[in-house]
Amino acid sequence: MKLTFLGQVSFMIETESCKFLIDPYFSNSVEEKENESIKRLVPILLAPESLTDIDFVLITHAHRDHCDPATLLPLMQASPYCQLYGPAPAISFLESAGADKSRLNLVTDLALDVFDLKVVPVPSAHPQVKADPRGGWQAMGYIIEYQGQKYYHSGDTAVTDEVIAAVSLYSPI
Repeated sequence: MKLTFLGQVSFMIETESCKFLIDPYFSNSVEEKENESIKRLVPILLAPESLTDIDFVLITHAHRDHCDPATLLPLMQASPYCQLYGPAPAISFLESAGADKSRLNLVTDLALDVFDLKVVPVPSAHPQVKADPRGGWQAMGYIIEYQGQKYYHSGDTAVTDEVIAAVSLYSPI
């Protein structure tokens, strides 16, 4: 597995069978649409239009710097088979932004088999763990199992007993 850090909390991950992103943020939309005082600390490393071979995206929560329509909509055009996975608030946010509903996948608390990976959602505390009535949590992290190894992406989370207990179930990571 090849991991590439892309700024903010964005990663590109490549395996033998797929290429995917976690929380891509390749715009300045937080500054432009929400608060002009919140500026990026790391320059944008990629244009979403340049990513033509992304198989899927994992989204941890609905905040714009993790679930950015200015990144995800052009990415979906450039990578026409790319599927997006995320908690209910993120899926609703992307639907309202005009994303193709057939490519949006609700993540609950159930593990997903995606390509050669097992993706296990776990709660994130942002700032506390909040269950979602549609299943799962409003913010989540992911444990990614690949070839007998486990990797954890927390999204934005505080360290709480609930998060530690959930992640500990999958140790060693």
